Amino acid sequence: MCTPDKLPRNAARRSALATAVAATFALTASDAFATTWFVTTCADSGAGSLRDIVTNSAGSGDTVDFAQLNLSNCPSSTISLTTGAITIT
Repeated sequence: MCTPDKLPRNAARRSALATAVAATFALTASDAFATTWFVTTCADSGAGSLRDIVTNSAGSGDTVDFAQLNLSNCPSSTISLTTGAITIT
C-alpha cells in the first residue's frame, strides 16, 4: 500500500489531470446557462432596446444579438444613445 508521501509519480499527474478536467467542465457548465437577448428596436430606451437589455436583462456570458433589427423596427439602421452612455456592471 502506498502512503501519500510515497505515491507513484504518475498518480500525481493523474490528480493534476483530473483537476484540470473538472475545472474545464465547471467553465463549460456555466456557459450552458447563458442567454441570448435580442435587440428589437433602435430606440434609446424601452422594451427591446439595447439600453434596456444591457441594463436590466443581460448578464455575464450572455449574448446581445441585433439580428432581429430590420427596416420596420429600425428604419434608420442606427442606435443613438441620446440619454448617455450605457453603464455595464
